[in-house]
Amino acid sequence: MTPRSAPTTGRSGSGTGRLDLVDAVRGSAMLLVVLSHVLRGLFAAGLVSADGTAWGVLDRALYLVHMPMFALIAGTFIPRSVDSRGLGAFSRNRVETLGYLFLLWTLLQGTVEVLTSPVKNVPTTWGQVADLTHPVGHLWFLPFILVASLLTAAVAPWRSRARAAGALAVAAALSLLTWGAVGGIIAIQVLPLLVFVMLGAVIGAARVEAFAGRTPLPVLAAGGLALLVGWVALAVPPSTLIPSEPSIARTVAGLAAGVAGTVVSGLALVMLVGAVSRTIPAVRRALAYCGRTSLQIYLPHIIATAGSRVALGMAGVTHPWVHLIAGTVVGVAAPLVLWIIARRWMPWLYATIWRTGLVASREG
Repeated sequence: MTPRSAPTTGRSGSGTGRLDLVDAVRGSAMLLVVLSHVLRGLFAAGLVSADGTAWGVLDRALYLVHMPMFALIAGTFIPRSVDSRGLGAFSRNRVETLGYLFLLWTLLQGTVEVLTSPVKNVPTTWGQVADLTHPVGHLWFLPFILVASLLTAAVAPWRSRARAAGALAVAAALSLLTWGAVGGIIAIQVLPLLVFVMLGAVIGAARVEAFAGRTPLPVLAAGGLALLVGWVALAVPPSTLIPSEPSIARTVAGLAAGVAGTVVSGLALVMLVGAVSRTIPAVRRALAYCGRTSLQIYLPHIIATAGSRVALGMAGVTHPWVHLIAGTVVGVAAPLVLWIIARRWMPWLYATIWRTGLVASREG
């Protein structure tokens, strides 16, 4: 879910070609983001409870993996872009693109949230929209990835082992100090997830693609399923800390469970997506498409999922699984429809994306 540049051609898995499995992992993370926000909407609406229930475990399991995985995948595309375009051009591109989208979509989503406050569980004020230090809803990820990308590009940890070791050590220390301790403030929300962007830059997209594409299929499937069990087990304790959300009960055990849960869930996601994608090409293509359009899905998906919940509520539908499935489908499909319409009739919604060639190309 990051700007992409430097067009590439070729077959999946090649050093200069399409990275379908990497995009499929990013697409799966996008689906988990939408699902998690639908679930949080059900919590806010009082349709399900997070306290001591399987819904709470599902919520923690989703939040352990999806944003850290987005951060890691975003990092894997930074080295090629910086090396091919230069640090200055890369930095200007990021500031221009992500800054523009952050301001534009803050205005758009903020307006929708203020106007729909009478039918919302938690009203939004114009003052909250104007307070850019506390981004509206999910839009915090745009300034996060902007700052994290600039820091990673400046340090360039992929260029030597010494740089990689130093950068990862500092980023890991900052992550451990702030994991489950900060959230919502634009200046410091970058800290818990910075290590994943740095790690992604060190690993690189080609290595992720090679791991998911060349590891024997039985190993991917069996390993992914085993790690899935561990992922769920680590999400069971309510004390497990989510990296980008503050907790009033921050403990060493909760921190250890949160870090382990994020590592285990990330590996499980890569392995399971790799296994499924190699077994069912149609699934790989669908997930890869969601990965390539993840930014277009991410920006308006909250409005779409909220609309789905309100519409189902007005129709008298209260079954949580109906809300989860319908909300996730609408949360992905509606933004893609908007994207198709915007390409012709509302280019200003994604103007910076087109101007910099970010839609049909890829960083790597």
